[in-house]
Amino acid sequence: IYNWIQNSRLPYKMTRARTRNFIGIDVLAFWKWAEQNKELLNFSKIPRNTLIPEPDWVKKQRRCDYSNRPKHENKKWTEEEDARLWYMFYEENRTQQEIGQLIGRSRHGVQRRLNRLRKKKLTS
Repeated sequence: IYNWIQNSRLPYKMTRARTRNFIGIDVLAFWKWAEQNKELLNFSKIPRNTLIPEPDWVKKQRRCDYSNRPKHENKKWTEEEDARLWYMFYEENRTQQEIGQLIGRSRHGVQRRLNRLRKKKLTS
């Protein structure tokens, strides 16, 4: 949310209570902003009616985001994929983004798997 405020102009109001500051976001202002910035959100991961009233377009966008999710989401990594990942990153010097596109995983998924493989190699 802080990134959306800083980089994508999500409207907010600061409120001070005693010694702390709080960020408040108006629900209607959020939905208006979300409609203009659909590419920043994955609506399939936002439970229905989390922020009421939910506009009509959200249901359609939620279905669209769900059907366009990565096909390997929550799929276990195989030993072959691990070896290929390791080779592409350390031998071919490819970026995590490139590797993700080539093997059908997210950049973040590639990053997490590389971290786990490094830890595994250190302990063995």
